[in-house]
Amino acid sequence: MSSSVLGFFLAAANVVSVPAAGPPDGVFEPPSIVKHQLEEGASKRAALEAHRRNRDAGVKNWASEEQPSVYDVTHYELDLHVDSSAQVLSGSVTVDLIAVEDGLGSITLDADLGLRVLSVLQLSDDRFPYDTPTSLPFEHDDDRLTITLGHPLAAGEGARFQVTYGGRAWRSGLIGSTGVNWYSNAGTPVIHTFAQPYGARIWWPCNDRPDDKATVSLRVTVPGDLDVAANGLERSRVDNGDGTATSVWSSIYPVPTYLVVMHISDFVYSEATYTGLDGTTMPVSLWAMPQVAAQAEADLAVTVPQIEVMADRWGEYPFIEEKYGNATVFFGGGMEHQTMTTLSVYRVGDPWMQWLNVHELGHQWWGDWVTMDDWRHIWLNEGYATHSEWLWAEHLGPDVLAQYLEDDDYLGQFRGPVYDNPEPFSWTIYAKGSWVAWMLRHVVGDEAFFDAMAAYRAEHAGGTATTDDLQAAMEDAGGMELGWFFDQWVYGLNRPRYVYSWSNVGGSNLELMVGQKQTNTGLFRMPMDVRVTTSEGVEDHRVWFEAEAEQTISIPLQADAENVEIDPNTRVLCEIAHVSQPDLELGPGFPDGYDFGLVVGTGQATRILPLTNVGGVDLVVEGVWPEDGGSFSLNDPPEFPLTIAPGETRPVELIFDPAGYGTKTDWFYIQSNDPDREGGAYLRVTGIGTLYDDSLLAAPASATVGRVPVGGISETSFAALNLGGQPLAVTTTVDGEGFFLADVVPTVFEPGRSNEVRIRFSPTEIGTTTGSVIFHTGDPGQPLKTVRLTATGEGAPRLEIDPVALSLGIGDDSATGTISVTNTGTEGLDITVVEADSPFVLTESKGVIRSIPPGVSRILTIGLEDPPLGTLDGHLTIHSNDPSVPVARVPLRAHVGENPVDEASFTAAASGPGLGDTRWSSKAFLLNPTDEDLQTDLIFRPGVGRESDSPDAGFEVPARSQRVIQDLVRATGAGGSGGVNLRTSGAGLVAVSRTFASGADGSYGQFIAAQGHHNALDGNTRALLAGLSGNGGFHTNIGVLNLGPDPLSVDYRFFSTAGELLGTRQVHAQPGAFAQVVSVISKLTGDVVVGGYATFAAADADALYLAYASVVDDASHDPTLVVPQVLDASSTSADLVIPAVAAIPGAGGTSWRSQLDVVNTTGEPRSVTVVYTRADGTAITSMPMELQGAETLHFDDVVGGLFGETGKGWLTVTASGSGIHATSRTYNDDADGSYGQLIPASGMETSTTSAGTVILPGLSSEPGFRTNLGFTSVSEVATTLTVTVYSNTGSTLGEIDVALPAQGFVQVERALSVVAGFIGTAWAEVTGVEPHARYFAHASVVDEATGDPTYIPGRVQ
Repeated sequence: MSSSVLGFFLAAANVVSVPAAGPPDGVFEPPSIVKHQLEEGASKRAALEAHRRNRDAGVKNWASEEQPSVYDVTHYELDLHVDSSAQVLSGSVTVDLIAVEDGLGSITLDADLGLRVLSVLQLSDDRFPYDTPTSLPFEHDDDRLTITLGHPLAAGEGARFQVTYGGRAWRSGLIGSTGVNWYSNAGTPVIHTFAQPYGARIWWPCNDRPDDKATVSLRVTVPGDLDVAANGLERSRVDNGDGTATSVWSSIYPVPTYLVVMHISDFVYSEATYTGLDGTTMPVSLWAMPQVAAQAEADLAVTVPQIEVMADRWGEYPFIEEKYGNATVFFGGGMEHQTMTTLSVYRVGDPWMQWLNVHELGHQWWGDWVTMDDWRHIWLNEGYATHSEWLWAEHLGPDVLAQYLEDDDYLGQFRGPVYDNPEPFSWTIYAKGSWVAWMLRHVVGDEAFFDAMAAYRAEHAGGTATTDDLQAAMEDAGGMELGWFFDQWVYGLNRPRYVYSWSNVGGSNLELMVGQKQTNTGLFRMPMDVRVTTSEGVEDHRVWFEAEAEQTISIPLQADAENVEIDPNTRVLCEIAHVSQPDLELGPGFPDGYDFGLVVGTGQATRILPLTNVGGVDLVVEGVWPEDGGSFSLNDPPEFPLTIAPGETRPVELIFDPAGYGTKTDWFYIQSNDPDREGGAYLRVTGIGTLYDDSLLAAPASATVGRVPVGGISETSFAALNLGGQPLAVTTTVDGEGFFLADVVPTVFEPGRSNEVRIRFSPTEIGTTTGSVIFHTGDPGQPLKTVRLTATGEGAPRLEIDPVALSLGIGDDSATGTISVTNTGTEGLDITVVEADSPFVLTESKGVIRSIPPGVSRILTIGLEDPPLGTLDGHLTIHSNDPSVPVARVPLRAHVGENPVDEASFTAAASGPGLGDTRWSSKAFLLNPTDEDLQTDLIFRPGVGRESDSPDAGFEVPARSQRVIQDLVRATGAGGSGGVNLRTSGAGLVAVSRTFASGADGSYGQFIAAQGHHNALDGNTRALLAGLSGNGGFHTNIGVLNLGPDPLSVDYRFFSTAGELLGTRQVHAQPGAFAQVVSVISKLTGDVVVGGYATFAAADADALYLAYASVVDDASHDPTLVVPQVLDASSTSADLVIPAVAAIPGAGGTSWRSQLDVVNTTGEPRSVTVVYTRADGTAITSMPMELQGAETLHFDDVVGGLFGETGKGWLTVTASGSGIHATSRTYNDDADGSYGQLIPASGMETSTTSAGTVILPGLSSEPGFRTNLGFTSVSEVATTLTVTVYSNTGSTLGEIDVALPAQGFVQVERALSVVAGFIGTAWAEVTGVEPHARYFAHASVVDEATGDPTYIPGRVQ
C-alpha cells in the first residue's frame, strides 16, 4: 500500500458516524488483525522512501534486479562507542570477505555520506594473516565507499578490512527513522536501529544487499546504566570503571545486513524457556521499557506456545543455539531482526499484539533463516510470515481461522502481482502472499506442502532463495508441474469470479455447470472442493475447474443432490456465486485501472465504472460513496437503490476535480446485495492536479542547511514542483563553496509532480556561506528558477591520526613507534583518554589529558612492556571531543623475536606516471628459501628524511615461499621514487625487484636486487660505476640511499673512455633518505659519451650508503641498472667472467648483441685479453689489448665485433695486473630503440660448486612474459644440473634436468610455460651432482611485447 492508503486506513479509526445516505459505519476501517500488517509495511516503506530520496529518483522499480556481487562478505565485527547525549556513534567495522571474481582490485561498500570515514585498513588476507595492517586509499562519494586494494584478489581469495568511522548514523523517514533512532524516555535514552530495506549503510559501512549474508559480532560501549540487546547472544559485559560498560554480542548464524540490530535503554529483562523438538532448551527473552514491562510480559507470554506451533509446522526454530528475543521501543509495528525482534511499545496491551508477535516470529524461518535473494522476491518473506499468523489461527480453532481468512481479504482485491510488486511493501505481498501458501497447501496437499517447505528450508538454510526455488521444491514434493499455478497467482493479477449452477441427472449424477466471469484477468485453473448434501448424508469431492470460460463437470453421487457448496473451506482466493444470487463485477479496469491521470488547471476528468451483474437475479446497488469526497465524486449519480438485471451493465461516472495541485487518492465503497463481503466492494482512485496548462516550475526562494561543524556534513531538502500540465526538461546545478547535490535530480519534471531536491553542505571554514540551486534548460545564466542557499560553518575540532595503524616492526622489547595526533579543525581538540592494550604502552604522556589547538599536532610514543615472543596485536584508543568520531582506535602490531634482525634495501623503487600513457612501478619478489617463517618490514625512503622509522608495511613470508608485491612503493602507502628498507626477522630472505614502465605496447625496466646492509658502502670505500653513456641517444642517472643517521655527501668523478675527466658532481642525501641526479653526464659535457665511467666516495668517513647508476635509452626509455664495483688497490689479478653474451638474430627483425666495457682504474697500463667461449665449450681468444691508465675498452658488439662470431656463450676477461673491472649489457634493438639487461662481471671464485644450491627468484610466465634460464660452466668437468621449479606457495611444479658440458653454456627457453607447463610467477633451486664442476646460473625474464629482458643472477644459498 502507498503511504496515502495507509493514512486512509489509520485515519479511519476516527470515523464515528455517517449520514443515513452514506456508507455503513466502519467500512473504511481495516479489521484489527490486519492493522499490524499495514503498520509494519508502512514502517518498511518509510525506510525505503528515506533511501530513495538519497538515491536515483529515476529508478524503474524499487526492487530492481541486483547485479551479482563481486565479493562475498563472511563476517562483520562492529566495535562501537555510543554517545547517547551527543547522539553520535563512533568506532570501526571489520569486514572479512572473499573475492568472487579474479583480479578484484577494489571493493565498494555501501556507506551513507553522513558517516565520516576516518581510515580504511587492510588487516590481512587469507594467504598471509600476519601481514601488518596497511592503510588503503579510498573515496567516499554518493553513499559509496570505494576502497583500492593493495593487490588484486584472486577468485576465492579472502581479505580482512577495517573501516574506522563515526557520525549520527541517522536518516529521517516518513514514519520513524532509518539507521540509529535516537529517542528519550523521560530523560533515559531509548536507542534502536532499523534498516529494512537499504538502511544498514546508514549506521555501518557494509555490502547492503540481502543476498550477502555474513556472521556478525557487535562490541558496543554505552553508559553503564543502560542495557544492550542485539542479534545472537551476549558473550560478555564488562564494567569499564569510567561510567561505561562494554557488551559483546555475536551470532554463529549468517544474517543479512538489514536484519542486524542494536537496542540500548534501561530495559526490564524477563525470560521464559522454549524446549525444542529434541529437548534442547533455549531462552525466550524480553527487553521491555520499564513503564510497559509487566503488560509486555503478559502480552508476550504467548511466545513460547507460538514457537512450539511454528516448530511443529515449519520445523525446529532455526536459531535454537542462541535465543528468540523481543524488545519494545518507540517504533511503528514490528521488525523481524534475526533472533531479536523489535516491537512497538505503542502496541503493548493491544489485543492484536499476539498476531504481530507471531508474524515477526514466523520471519525467523522465512526472511531470516531463508532470505529472499533480492527485493523482487520479498513476498517469500512477508507472505510466509503472514501465513505463520494463519497457522496460529488454525491452531486456535476453525472459527478463528475462518475469521482470519475473511479479514485478510476484506477488500476483495490485491493490487499488483505478488512477485516484484511495484508498490513497496504492498499489502499484496503480505496477505495475498499468504493466500498463495494457503492455496499451495490445497493444490499439493498439506503433507507435500510441508515436506516441500522442509526441503526448501534445508536447501537454502542460512542462505537466500528465489521464487523459482520455492516452485521447484513444491513440484518435487507435490509430484506435479506448477508453472500454471505460479503464473496465475504469483506473477499474474487478480482472481477468478465463478458463477455456477447444478442439477441432478440420471443415475444420481450431479451435473455442475461453472462459468468464469472475470474481465480484469485471464482464465484460471484450480482444483476445487465441492460439498454435496444428499439424502444419504454429506459427500466431499475434489474436481478441477479448468481455465475455460464455461465448463460442465459430472460428479457421481450416492444419492441425488439436495444442496451443493463450492469451496466450503475457503481454500481458493476467488469470488463464487450461484446463478440464483446477484454478483457484482466491476469491469476490466478493476482494481488498478482507475487512475484519472493528469488534470490541468480548472479541468476535470471522468472515468466510467461499469457495474455489471453477472449473477442470475437482480443486483441492487444501495449506493456508491467516496471515503473523503474532496476531489472524487459521482457525476450525475443515478437514483439509488439502483437495480441491475442479470447480464446487464449500468455505468456510473466518476469525476475527478482536483481543485488544486498534486496527487490525490480516495476510495469508493459500493454497497449492494451481492452476498460477498456483506455486499461491500472497494475501489481505489487516484489522479494528479495541476494549476496551469503549460509547464511551470515552482520552488522556494531559499533553503537553509543550518549550522554544520567545519569538516562535517549535513543536508536539507526542498520540493521543486511542476505546477503545469506539460513535462519540463530541466538541468539542476549548484554553486557555492561546500554545497553539492545529495542525489540525482530528474532531468524531466513530470506534470503535477513534486521532485525532492536534497542539498548537502560540508563547510571548510567558519562563517555563513551562501550558494544557489539553479534550475535551467542548459544555460545557468538564464535560470528558470534560483533557490538561494545559506549555511553556517561552525567551529569544531577535527581529529586526524597518522599513521592510522602502527607497527613497531620487528625487533625486541625496545622497539618504539610514534603516532601523530593532529587537530585539523577550528576549535581546540580535547583528548580525554589515551589507552594502549597490553603489552603496548605509552612511553610518554601516559594518562595525561591533552588539549590540542587548531592546526597543531601531538606525538604519542608507543613502546612495549614485558612482551612475549611472537606477533603481538593491540589497539590504541583515543577519546576526544571530535563531534563525529569521538572515539578512535588505532591497530598496533609488533613482532618480538629471538633472532637478530637482518637488514637490506632496494636502492631505488618507483610508483607514478611515466611518459605518455605509461606508469612506473616496482614489482618485488620476497623469497624465503629457508625452513622458518620470516617477517619482513618495509620502510619507504623518499627524498626527504623521515621523522620515524616505524614500518610502513609488514609482510609474512612463510617458509619455502615467495611473496609477490605488485607495486613496492604503493605497498608502503607512498608514491613517487625512493629507496625501500627491509628489516627481516631472520637471515635467508632473497629480495629482488624490477622497476619498469608499462603501457599499451608492453613494458621496459631494470633489475634491482635488495642489498644487505653488511655489504653497504662506507666512508672509507671508493667505488666504480662502469658502462655509463650520455648525449648520444642515452642518458645516465645516479642515485644514493643514505643508511646512516647523518647527512650524506658523495663526490663523483666522471671519465670518458679515453680517461679524460669530464667533471665532478656531489650528491647530497638527508639521513635515511634517497637522492637521485638525472642526466648527470649532459650536465657536465655536451660531448657524446659511450662506455664512460665514474668513481666516487663519501665525504664523511662515518657514512653508510648504497649507490647505483641507471643508463637509459632515450628512444625506448629502457633503463639498465649499473651496480657499483668496489675499488681495492690491493686486489690481485683475477679472471672476470661475463656469464652470458650473444650475437644472434631476434624476433621481428631485431638482433641480440652484448656490449662490453673494461675499465683500467689504475694509473698504469694493463694488457687485457678477452676469451669468448661458445655454447659447446670451444673457445676463441682475442689478441692482448693494451689499456692505458684510466682508459676504457668499449665494444658495442663484443661477440660479433671483436670475434666476428654469431651465437651464444660467455666471456673471460684477463688482465696483466690489478685494477681491471668489467661490465656488460646484452640487448636487442629495433627502430624504437634498444631494450637490454645488465650482466655484471664476476670473479671466477664466485661461481658455484655442485655442493651448493643456487636460488633463482622472480621467475615469470605471466601473460606477455617468458623466462629463459642460463647456465655457464667455468670448469673442465661436465655436469648435470637439476632445476626444481616451485610455485609461490612452495609446491613443486616440476624438475628440469640440464646437461651442462665442460666450459659450455646452456639456455633453457620458456622454462616455466613450456618445460614446467606453468603460467604465473615462480622460483627455482638449482643443484648439481659432479663434485668438481663449477658454474654460474641466471634467469632472464622477457617482456614479449617489447623484448625487454631482466637479468636475474642466481643467489648461492
